[in-house]
Order: sequence, then C-alpha cells, then structure tokens
Amino acid sequence: MQQSDLLINQGYEFLTEGGFNAFKVEEWKEVVEADSFDIFEYEKLLQFFSVNAFKSTTGFSAVEAPRFITSLEKELYKVLSEPQNQGKANILMSAAIGSLATVVATSLGLNVVITTGFLDLIILSVMKIGIGAWCGYYEEKIKNVVDEGNSDDK
Repeated sequence: MQQSDLLINQGYEFLTEGGFNAFKVEEWKEVVEADSFDIFEYEKLLQFFSVNAFKSTTGFSAVEAPRFITSLEKELYKVLSEPQNQGKANILMSAAIGSLATVVATSLGLNVVITTGFLDLIILSVMKIGIGAWCGYYEEKIKNVVDEGNSDDK
C-alpha cells in the first residue's frame, strides 16, 4: 500500500470515527480519490471539518478553527521548506512530522488526537500535489492573507 493510500485510509477513519458529517466525508473521499486533485476544494473541506471539530468536540467557537489549521500548515511548511528536506517524500512520515501535532496541540491547548488527525489530512494534500507545489501554494496563500490584511489598513 502506498503512503497516500495509507493516509487516505487514516483520514477516512479519523473523519468517520470523529462523527463528522457523512455527506462531507464522502465529498472529501471523492476529492482525494479524483484523478485531478483540487487543493482549493480540499482546503474548503478541511475548514468545514475543523469548524465542526471545534464546535462539537472541544467546545471552542468556529473562530478558532482557521488559526488551528494555519498553525499546522505553518509548522509543516517550516519542515518541508528546509533545503535538506526538499525532494524527500518519506519526510512526511518521519517522527519529526509526527511531533508537529504535539507541538501545535500543546501551544494551542488542544487534543493531540484531533491535531494529529488534521495534520494527516494536510499531509495528504502535500502527497497529492507534491512538496514543492504545496510549499508554493502555502506561500501564495500566506502572501494573499498578508495582502488582504494590508488592504484593510488602508
């Protein structure tokens, strides 16, 4: 079984056992199994699931969810963008990546199981489009957030 297939199975188990909306879980499965992976649609689903997780399991408001996903992506980007990690798909499965969930969970006061599940979902998107493409996508996304923040100040 390939790493991406393993991550799909783990992600599906996390979402179904976590009691997430069954229709959205099936939509997620369609997106990850499609011949052409749509990162934008995938991101929308991650946001939906994170808002749902925060409302149902942690009692946090929906406002916390984007910060949670952003923190996970930021930490993952730090590891993946390091020159020594470029081109190493197996880095995604290393203990260093696994410890990111603990770091983010601890810093935000969250459940490590939920954080690990969401990190796996994010790593799946990295596996689907590739490390370089995902890092570029992340950089553009962060640039757009910064640009939007600057335009609000004007």
